[in-house]
Amino acid sequence: ILRKSLGLVLMIGGAVVIFYLAFPNFISDTVLRGKYEFSSFDLFKYALAMLFYASAFLLMNYSLALNHARKLAFALLGTAVLQVSLLVCFHPGISQMVNVILVSSGVCLALVIPLYVRLRNGNHPKLG
Repeated sequence: ILRKSLGLVLMIGGAVVIFYLAFPNFISDTVLRGKYEFSSFDLFKYALAMLFYASAFLLMNYSLALNHARKLAFALLGTAVLQVSLLVCFHPGISQMVNVILVSSGVCLALVIPLYVRLRNGNHPKLG
């Protein structure tokens, strides 16, 4: 069930990321009605960050369902501290904030994947 869910998240999220990359002006004009000026590449980076978060949260929720909250708590706490610290340092513009979100979501996914792999290979044979 996890692989199917992750596949769906990556398919749907990937399609959105590609759409944001291909038609950034359509998205900003339609959704934001031209109220905010920012780089079209920022919209793509934000979509990519949301795809990273969606994938990480799917793996986290699955691991939490298997009662592995303690191992995940440190990864989540580290990611939260990183994001807040980076936002304090880099916050003058929307582009910097999008970069912070992209970095912190990538780190979150990078911390959760090894936990999932370790759980799959060792503790829980039905995982995956």
